[in-house]
Amino acid sequence: MLAGWSPGRLSLAGPTPDLFPLPEGEGGLSEAESAAARDGRRRIAALADVGWYDGTKLACVAGIDAPEAVLRLQAVPPEPGCSPSCWTTRTASTRTTACASSG
Repeated sequence: MLAGWSPGRLSLAGPTPDLFPLPEGEGGLSEAESAAARDGRRRIAALADVGWYDGTKLACVAGIDAPEAVLRLQAVPPEPGCSPSCWTTRTASTRTTACASSG
């Protein structure tokens, strides 16, 4: 059990929903929980082609856009017209990437 969730219920929210059976009488995920699990899978798929490097950090924060993320992280904004949409700041030992999406 994890926070009152059985392994069967936890597996419903992950990539292998049939990994464990649901105990008898235990309900599945609520619509909100199912939506959050779908959104998580969508985000994982969206980041599948991002190159990861030792020290790379990613934070997803609701309610802020890319300019606000850059401001909060004290990052350096890209040059106008710069692609990709992720902005990078460098410190002595880490590379932090701030990607924010609206909506």
